[in-house]
Amino acid sequence: MDLVTDYKKIYVESTEKLLEYLRTVYTDFQEDRRDFYLEIDKYYRALLIWKDTFSLRSYNIERDKLLDNILHDYCSMVHNIAIVDIKVLYFLLRNIIESFVRYISNDLTTKDLEAAFSSVTANIVGDDKLQSFVRVYMSQLKQVYDEACLYIHADTTRMNKDMYTLLSFNSEQDIVKLEIIRKDFVMINIAMLSILKVKNVAVLEKMKENARGYLNFVIPLEERIREQKILYEY
Repeated sequence: MDLVTDYKKIYVESTEKLLEYLRTVYTDFQEDRRDFYLEIDKYYRALLIWKDTFSLRSYNIERDKLLDNILHDYCSMVHNIAIVDIKVLYFLLRNIIESFVRYISNDLTTKDLEAAFSSVTANIVGDDKLQSFVRVYMSQLKQVYDEACLYIHADTTRMNKDMYTLLSFNSEQDIVKLEIIRKDFVMINIAMLSILKVKNVAVLEKMKENARGYLNFVIPLEERIREQKILYEY
């Protein structure tokens, strides 16, 4: 069995165990959400590799808690996907991005998140290629963050006019929105993992081969090609 198949097998088997559990909790559990759960397991494992690696070298416990917070939000998404709670899912997306921006900017207490977004690229001095690379992904994070904020803060153009009982909570519109959130979730994970790689090249090189291999596996080929153009500069 090749390594790619091995990597995929790990999170596929784990996701199947999660689905077995969810079927015992929700009698009307919808199997069509399997892809979203696969993405959560896949990217949870990738971020956990970084979190565990940083924990061995870090002396800033408060900063480390931000990665823990992101991983906790991934877990919180599980039941909200099952019940299709769109507002909570957007809240979790926003919280994930906010925690990451605070972590990567090393600005843990700022109330000016707009400035924190900008500082991530502004603080890269003397390397135009790296700055441009990071700026692309920070723009993607900002795009999803802004969309989540609009939904959370009751933009009336994004609100359903129909009222639902607890027995009929979601609608076809919510199901469509759920797929949009899944795609946004994938996009922000690719962005976060790509930024972590290029900003922590020395740490990446010291990882075990399987860990590095998995971090490459979860990033699409075209994004890995862009990464290599940056990594080979070092």
